[in-house]
Amino acid sequence: MIAGTSKDSFNLQTSHIMKSCDQAVREEIMRGMNSTISVPPSHVAAMKSCLNIPWYLLRDIRRWLGTFNVKLASEETTPVLTCQSVQ
Repeated sequence: MIAGTSKDSFNLQTSHIMKSCDQAVREEIMRGMNSTISVPPSHVAAMKSCLNIPWYLLRDIRRWLGTFNVKLASEETTPVLTCQSVQ
């Protein structure tokens, strides 16, 4: 691993701690947070593409994540990825 800022180290350690907890504990921690996690539009588009799901299912995921104070960028700001044929 390449050394990064202390914030990167903190985030990595927090991630490892969260992964070591069972799902019920993780959900309780996320619900108890006083801050909101925001997912930028490019990450939302990448998530939709990687999961290969339509927009209506992404809306369901958006609502579910909202219960854990995770806010996804709106559909209006999320870029639509298109496949271009190679000519």
